[in-house]
Formats: sequence, structure tokens, C-alpha cells
Amino acid sequence: ASNLGVDRIIAIAGPILTVIYPVSILLVVMSTFSKYFIKPAVFKGAAYATLLISFLNVADSLGFTIEFIHHLPLNSLGFNWVIPAIIGGLLGKLLFTNFIKTFPSKIKNLSFISIIKKLIPLCFKTLSI
Repeated sequence: ASNLGVDRIIAIAGPILTVIYPVSILLVVMSTFSKYFIKPAVFKGAAYATLLISFLNVADSLGFTIEFIHHLPLNSLGFNWVIPAIIGGLLGKLLFTNFIKTFPSKIKNLSFISIIKKLIPLCFKTLSI
């Protein structure tokens, strides 16, 4: 009976950690080399791209077929989020920088934590807990 509890914990924690770990790794690496990533928009673009790929990985593991995820570079190593993170960082530098200048009030309300708080209940709904 106790194994059933552990299996349930793993079933719940697995998808959540699959979403959180790549973003955490990315932010630690980018913070380590923060002198090269001066603009916060680069952090945001890379984090959002990594978050998107992480969610798609979880959706794919839950049975939704998302074929292109398997064709991303470094997929066999579990790092298929790296190239999208680089692209997201570059796009963040280009797009967010212009967007922040144009619409500062909309950007101030966006935060990584607020997005995570909205998306975690979706994970529990998907697992039908």
C-alpha cells in the first residue's frame, strides 16, 4: 500500500519537475554568465521558450502526440530545450526590448512566477487529481 503512495507522488511530481528543471537550469547558467546577458529581455525570452518546450515535453509524455519535439537537437540527451532557449533569448532581445519601450505597463504585469502559478493547476487537471 505504501508503494501506491510513492507511485502517486512520482506521477504528480514527474510532470511538474519536467517543466521546472529546464527553466531552473537555464536561469542558473544565464545568471552565472550574467555579464554577457545584460538585458532582462534576454532572460525572459530564453525562459519563456524553455518553458514552452518543457510544457510540450510534458504534454507529449502524457499521450498528446507532438512530433516535432522529438526532432529538436539534443532531444536524445534530454536537452531539446537548449536551441529554443537560445532562439528565445535572441528574440527576447529583439522583440521585448521594442515592446517594453512601446508598452511598459503591459510588461510590468508579466512575471515568470505569475505564469507558473496559472499553469500549475493545469498540470493537476491533466492528471485528473
